[in-house]
Amino acid sequence: MSVRFMVDSTEGKDGHCETIMDYVVSWTLRRAQNECKEDSGKERLYIYSRRFLGLIIGREIKDDDFVEVETWKQENNIDIWVRAHINGEMHDVLIEDKYYSRLHDNQLVVCKV
Repeated sequence: MSVRFMVDSTEGKDGHCETIMDYVVSWTLRRAQNECKEDSGKERLYIYSRRFLGLIIGREIKDDDFVEVETWKQENNIDIWVRAHINGEMHDVLIEDKYYSRLHDNQLVVCKV
């Protein structure tokens, strides 16, 4: 019997390693939300997820900050789009991940969303 440990939303996508990286990064960032604080046995994951989110937006996230995180994978040719709401402030982060691949056509072109 085959067990899938990492179920993702990449149906119809390229199915390569970057897709799994997208999933892991987006899942980790979503674990920074306040609702994950009380998840028994996963307190350290919550703390480090908030620290990771803080690093990518350039702001320390304190324990009493209210955090909501939305992520989109492979949206508008963006590998990971993160929208974090922290105490009413909105932060958008666009992530282009690489897994032994090179830049290709139009990767540095600014997208209009």
